[in-house]
Amino acid sequence: MTPGFRVRDPVTGAVKVDGTRRLLILAGTVIIPAGSSGTIVSNAFAMGEPFCFCSGVRNDATTSFPITNFIPPTISFSGGVMTYNNPGAAHRLMYGQF
Repeated sequence: MTPGFRVRDPVTGAVKVDGTRRLLILAGTVIIPAGSSGTIVSNAFAMGEPFCFCSGVRNDATTSFPITNFIPPTISFSGGVMTYNNPGAAHRLMYGQF
């Protein structure tokens, strides 16, 4: 595969980093409450292949890990819009394009 970028050691010339042409661009993060649904609009979704990943969040000092009811939200993309449906606990969504 042809590299998108390559970084070499200036002394030895050995390849230190070799990457593809597709680099991840993080457009934003948002915390969605438990049992919520909604949409996020971002131009980044239409500029490349959109992505979203999630992690659990602690709502207050009384919540302990592991998070109970950790059901990942359902995510879909259409054009510049990401739609989510979160049946479980609160989540942090990190989204963008690559």
